[in-house]
Amino acid sequence: PLITAAIMLTAFVHTAFAQEEITAQTGEQTNVSSQNSAQKLMQNSDPIASPQISELVIAGNKRISTQEILENINFTPDTQYSEEAVQKILKSIYDTGYFSDRLQAIPIKIDDKNIKLKIIVEENLPVKYFAISGNGVMQTNDILKTLKPLEGKPLNVKKINLALQKIQERYIQDGFAFAKIVSVEDRIDGSLKITVDEGIIGSVIVKGSNILTRPGKVYNANDLQTDIKNLCKNEKIKSISPAFQPDTTHPGTYRIILTVKSK
Repeated sequence: PLITAAIMLTAFVHTAFAQEEITAQTGEQTNVSSQNSAQKLMQNSDPIASPQISELVIAGNKRISTQEILENINFTPDTQYSEEAVQKILKSIYDTGYFSDRLQAIPIKIDDKNIKLKIIVEENLPVKYFAISGNGVMQTNDILKTLKPLEGKPLNVKKINLALQKIQERYIQDGFAFAKIVSVEDRIDGSLKITVDEGIIGSVIVKGSNILTRPGKVYNANDLQTDIKNLCKNEKIKSISPAFQPDTTHPGTYRIILTVKSK
């Protein structure tokens, strides 16, 4: 992934239930510990069937709507209550990418056969805006079109990585085969700085010919193919094979070597 070097997220979801007052239909309240909540609910239920999760409540979300969260959860109101079922719900919420691993699941008893499961989420800090540097052949506004939908939302490593991959694919489609995202910086003001290396040509060496293309341009595979075709129009040239390597005399650029075979 392009962004993991700059931003790391914990990959663990809490398994324990938080403390909560479990209220029965009689209105009597009992403090139930996180470790005993599941056991007590099971003990008070029908010995044949475990309670069902009849309702799912999301709390703690501010920028991500409850509807969007629920759309990403594999849950139906007749789901049997168990630690495994709760873990699947927690993992599906965590896997959306918008939340920290500090998720809490609180079972609230409705009756012996039904419980309400309250999930408390903690959103990642929001991305205020994206700053782009290093680009030239691709305009900043064109790059930001892919990233804009993620502005103002909680930091989502998965969605940002997908957006960066689309940007890199756009470079490749346009012929800029050396272009790449080199860094993603999480800045103190809440922005993300995206640095692009478009792949500048440092020098071009044509073996067997005195023809040289201009250094200082961004490498474009389509342009190179055009140059090779033009060179091959010379009746004395049989074929031209390109090779690429970093130009150590001009750091951050590439050297293109064209080997010419005569007829």
